[in-house]
Amino acid sequence: MTGFKSKNCVFNKPNTRMRSTLLLLTLAITLAVSCNKKDKPAPNPPEPPVTGETVSTRIRLSGDIFSSESPLPNGRKAEDAQQYAKGLRDSTLYGVIVSFANSYGRFSSGLFNNRDSIMVDLPEGEYDISVIAFKRGSGPGLYYEWKDGVPYYGEPINSSLTNSMYGPNRIQMRDSLYSMQLFDPQDSTKSLPLKFIAEVDGYHGRKVVAVNGTPSVVTLEMKRMAFGVQLSADNFTEGKLHAEFIGNGAMLPKTVTPENMGGHFIYTLHSFIGQEDTYSRLLNVRITWEKADGTMVPLGEKPVYFKRNILTTIHVTIPGPDEGTILDPVIIESEWVKIETEEF
Repeated sequence: MTGFKSKNCVFNKPNTRMRSTLLLLTLAITLAVSCNKKDKPAPNPPEPPVTGETVSTRIRLSGDIFSSESPLPNGRKAEDAQQYAKGLRDSTLYGVIVSFANSYGRFSSGLFNNRDSIMVDLPEGEYDISVIAFKRGSGPGLYYEWKDGVPYYGEPINSSLTNSMYGPNRIQMRDSLYSMQLFDPQDSTKSLPLKFIAEVDGYHGRKVVAVNGTPSVVTLEMKRMAFGVQLSADNFTEGKLHAEFIGNGAMLPKTVTPENMGGHFIYTLHSFIGQEDTYSRLLNVRITWEKADGTMVPLGEKPVYFKRNILTTIHVTIPGPDEGTILDPVIIESEWVKIETEEF
């Protein structure tokens, strides 16, 4: 028995050494692999972090948009509510949308009526900045409601007027000039039916920028996305002139009288974005003369191509008592600063 123990003891000693050696080898390999991983650069994140240090970036607008705005106190309700409401309808609105340039993710958005206050705090990285802007133009103004003491605008803005940016958890604004809600001229508590092409003067600009550690100013060129329509007529001394725009209910009809003849109407078309200036939108225009006694006299219908930043005048001739119906409207086009005309 004694000899067996001696042999057993001698046999166990190499086992202990082997376990120690294996343990040391395992630790060495683990440390080597760990160090090797640390030496490799970490992959770039898909988008910049939204926390930590940020850089103040001012957005300066240029291009087609030039406006004289009444100073409104951060979009908040003034004591003279009626005058303030008029100021809101007449002021220019700027919707700012900031997205990550390397993904479809949104970073922030905000609605402003003072373009000098458009500031965005951004972490370093690349961003896609879009701005949509709206002037009242010839229409009744963008429809809004009061929410939490500030004006709230529906589609496509979906934002409150605060002259500040909101984070991604509150982003609802769409980079769109489609189907804007406008006030009903007959009832200021309601909005007009939504139409694909709204009577508002719209602008759009977009730019990809790189933000580094230095505060910067980003100049973004705004382009007008609107066209104009003007009605004119010979021998128009009584009644009303009605213009219908035929094309899947794209626009609301317009009516003029001899007293307000000569003005023009401004419409915004989202389809102008990203298109050449030669791009045009085809709509059929139907003109009807309503006599003083209510009799409706068709004056003609013809296709009209509307172009960006072009005022199109539709000219008709009202038939005399002994004349037949005129069915040949004349269409004239011109630069916005000039006048273009089409005759029926």
